Amino acid sequence: MLKKIITIILLPLLGACSSLSSEDDLSNAVEQVNIKPTYIEVVGKKLIPDNISDKNHGVVKASLLITANFAKKEQQAPESQLKMTLSYFENYKPYVYAVVDGRKTKIKEYTVSTSTCTEHCTATQYFTFPVKNETLIKAAETELLFELKANNGGKVLRFSVPGGYLNAVTEGYKQNMAQPAAVVKQDAADPVQMSKDLFVKASAAEKELFSDWAFKNRKTLGAELNSESKVLSMLEYWYQQASESQRAQILTWVIAQ
Repeated sequence: MLKKIITIILLPLLGACSSLSSEDDLSNAVEQVNIKPTYIEVVGKKLIPDNISDKNHGVVKASLLITANFAKKEQQAPESQLKMTLSYFENYKPYVYAVVDGRKTKIKEYTVSTSTCTEHCTATQYFTFPVKNETLIKAAETELLFELKANNGGKVLRFSVPGGYLNAVTEGYKQNMAQPAAVVKQDAADPVQMSKDLFVKASAAEKELFSDWAFKNRKTLGAELNSESKVLSMLEYWYQQASESQRAQILTWVIAQ
């Protein structure tokens, strides 16, 4: 089992201040996919949700992203999370609970709330709360609705995450769960089979080094592996001999191990 996280950057990163909205093309709403030992983590890009609260309830600014964790077959994964930054006029109470699909959960701050004053004073909360994968998959067909509530009453905020954003996240998972094709009798010099045979013989450290290097060179072969290990040198050779489609087969098989 690989201990090191293999990260595949699927799309060019947006600028630091750039956020998607429901008016944008959301088919490319995935920031990155992280292949972990027991699950696949799909991180969405930053999104400005639609505020559907009555008269906005003092909201100044809101943004979020969803990190969906999908377990590999017969494995386990952490709960998927919605991570949010919310700014509002300070005369409103801080928000403590999130309600998604009828499930009320206490939010968890990942950074201490802040306050700024110019003409008006605003407070900003930074928090996360869990969302079930079943809810994300179902909402991909329409939208994800959730509420934020304060303690002891107060204003309730309602937000909508467009289905296109959620669909991109769930598709990001499906694309990385493709299973290797059924193995047929292959020639001894086939790069795919040779890579598999060598990978099995490699140590945990060698597997880690090869996997990291192979993913970085999955499209175009660039930097050499530069290892004195005989197994790694042979793995590098056969990977270089493989076509792009064969490299994809090798990487899919490596992920599944």
